[in-house]
Amino acid sequence: MYRAGLFFVISAPSGTGKTSVIQRLKVKDPTLAVAISATTRQPRASETPGESYHFMDESSFVSAIESFDFLEHTQIFAHRYGTLRGPLDMATAHGTDTLLALDWRGVKALKDAYGDRVVAVFLLPPSLTELGQRLNQRGQDDPNNIAYRLRCAKEDLQDAVHYDYWVTNHVLDHAVDLIWAIVQSERCRLKHLHHPETLLDGVMNV
Repeated sequence: MYRAGLFFVISAPSGTGKTSVIQRLKVKDPTLAVAISATTRQPRASETPGESYHFMDESSFVSAIESFDFLEHTQIFAHRYGTLRGPLDMATAHGTDTLLALDWRGVKALKDAYGDRVVAVFLLPPSLTELGQRLNQRGQDDPNNIAYRLRCAKEDLQDAVHYDYWVTNHVLDHAVDLIWAIVQSERCRLKHLHHPETLLDGVMNV
């Protein structure tokens, strides 16, 4: 193995399209792992336990916190969410690249744990006005919840300055292509390689 696995984080205000981006990146490269978050909320009709989320009850989630099983955890809209540490450790140890959807707090925790192996991409909406229209069109939230999400979006955008890359999701396919280019570029960066001189020696000796 010539390098450890990298972590590609997609952050974005709710409704900007980060889940769709991750799904399409996975189609482009099936070797990419997708980190599955744990949550205390109930699954939606379209969600499969163990694939969409690890669904946990409140007591199990609290027990996992006390056992330090989470790299990071937070509470959003009255429900708990967390990123399990074990699968991430295993992925990077085996050289597997992983996609994650996290907020800035989660990105910071990931960078504290894994340093340069974390590549953070912030997915920007074209505008808050268009983001509000997208939230309305998907039909999952009432007007009060949409207004709350837009207020949160303004706070999320203030954290965007801390990221490695910005990509605006005007058109989903174009945004995916840009992030896919980032993935390919980062995989080639010298700083991620273990003992690059060994790899170079192998090339020169052929």
